[in-house]
Amino acid sequence: MNAFRALAIFFIVFLHTMHVFSWDNNQTQEKILRILFANGTIFFVFISGYLFQHLSAKFSTNKYYVSKFKNVILPYIVISLPVVLYFVFISPKHIEPEFIAMPEWLQIIHYYWFGLHIYPMWFIPTIALFFLAGPIFYQIDKHAEAYWIIPSLIIISLITPRSLFPTDNFLHFLSIYVLGMFSSRYKELVNQTIVKNYIIFIIFVAFVSLFLIEYFALMAGFKTIGYLQKLALIFFCLSLLVKYQKYTHHELITTTANASFGIYFVHAYVLAVCKLASNFFNQYFLNNSLQNIPGNIIFQFLASGIVLIMSIWLVNFIKNLLGDKTYLLIGNIPQSRARQANV
Repeated sequence: MNAFRALAIFFIVFLHTMHVFSWDNNQTQEKILRILFANGTIFFVFISGYLFQHLSAKFSTNKYYVSKFKNVILPYIVISLPVVLYFVFISPKHIEPEFIAMPEWLQIIHYYWFGLHIYPMWFIPTIALFFLAGPIFYQIDKHAEAYWIIPSLIIISLITPRSLFPTDNFLHFLSIYVLGMFSSRYKELVNQTIVKNYIIFIIFVAFVSLFLIEYFALMAGFKTIGYLQKLALIFFCLSLLVKYQKYTHHELITTTANASFGIYFVHAYVLAVCKLASNFFNQYFLNNSLQNIPGNIIFQFLASGIVLIMSIWLVNFIKNLLGDKTYLLIGNIPQSRARQANV
């Protein structure tokens, strides 16, 4: 699933990179891109469930919890600490009187629980709940009939939108995680089915239809149609990656996939630097009154590629600097091996 992991992190980086630009003069392109890339976290959750099942034969509750704390929770705590301390003791991010009135230790817990100190970090408290539920997911996988719960979970996802609360987000993404597990457990059946041309066509039509409904009838966002659209997009992308798997064996894809969680941790910092540079260039060289450079599809794809490459470079730099202590900042980053790349 290397190609899918690389695609998942690209979706996330792409959406967050849109904040570098001003879209006031290009709102149509902005709406198209936001509908297409919004809630790309679904890809990340799907592959998390897929890999959980793939590795379930070696599952041990204690080892699993230790591994997830070491490679996800601990780096989240460490890499967030400077920003959290800055917002708590120097320049409060929240100006609500109730929040300011909280004792500092409670403010720190608040930031870590909601992950609002750095926008992409909202996902870590959510995925932590999936980690806690690991033994339950393991039991689901041991009893194949338990996968019949997926339709009910999809209904729960449809009626529970994303919110600031990790518990709501857990319910919203739960069906996707279990679908990922299902797609791994029945990999041969799923792959043989989705590579058929007529199935690919049906999935594509479903995706385009949902995209158009969201574009013309709704505002871009994390609504019911958006969830279904991403569900169709997951299996459309998966079908193409399986069908054309031989073209996905590339060093860049493998490197991006292996560094995906590290990229997630550092790309917000890379984006902050890029945004400062963009604002400076825009104001002092282009003499533009807008704070950000006007955005368009071409600039957006170029900027996303640059941010992704810079994030990969930063991950490798941290890895070379810290060696076996890399997990403290960005988790465990495996060695890249293009030959090991698969879907």
